[in-house]
Amino acid sequence: SLEELKKGDNLYVSGITESTEEIRTYFLHYFKKQAKIGFKVKAIFDETARYKSKERKNKLTEFKFLPKGIITPATIDVYGNKTIISVGNPAYILTILIDNKEIASSFKKNFELMWKLAKK
Repeated sequence: SLEELKKGDNLYVSGITESTEEIRTYFLHYFKKQAKIGFKVKAIFDETARYKSKERKNKLTEFKFLPKGIITPATIDVYGNKTIISVGNPAYILTILIDNKEIASSFKKNFELMWKLAKK
């Protein structure tokens, strides 16, 4: 998404949970680039990953958290007509990219519902 999103675009991310140190380092770099590019991020984290929001906070990010005990092992990113679904562990990551307006719209609506239920 760093290559595709531009200033003023929106990225919706849900299902951020515990991860490896390598993935943490990648996303620290990602959020620095995101701020420089100027696209907005709304992200919903599992409560277990609350600490990550402090590392990734900038003026273009908003974070909320799922109730304690709700763990979402798959991460879903939605932007434009694209939906990216990722799941994995330290040994592998499976990522599926779907480029379809209706599917992206559906996942964005699901995100908006979760956003209303999630807490700051």
